[in-house]
Amino acid sequence: MGVIFDTVIFNRMLDKEIKINRITEIKERGSHEFYITHIQEDQLRNTPNEKRRKQLLQIFGSIPSTLLATESSIVGISRFGMSKLSDGALYSELEIHKSYDALIGETAIKNNLILVTEDKALKNHVRRLGGRVMRLKEFFEEP
Repeated sequence: MGVIFDTVIFNRMLDKEIKINRITEIKERGSHEFYITHIQEDQLRNTPNEKRRKQLLQIFGSIPSTLLATESSIVGISRFGMSKLSDGALYSELEIHKSYDALIGETAIKNNLILVTEDKALKNHVRRLGGRVMRLKEFFEEP
């Protein structure tokens, strides 16, 4: 089962001091594969506090993951070569959220990934559009 973390999850990992080895153990069990987009990294790189930014990027970089292109391209946000052109239909359904969240949500839905997020509105919206989504606590409590 594929999993993608909303950017806020990396902050939760740092704040709750969730050890990366828990993620590595899950991957080694073979129950989940982890995916990322450039969006999470870009948002973490914009963290104003330098010390926190370094810690977040360390967490981000240590998760064994596969890089995916986002399913849509947004001028001023998307990186060339790391995003796809789309008809924009699903993205526009998610656009009520921040552009970054909409791109991550759309990527999760179109790639049949579980989106792990603490954003209740995003969670409900992705679920309503047929996506699979859960909170971080639910993810770690999974068998």
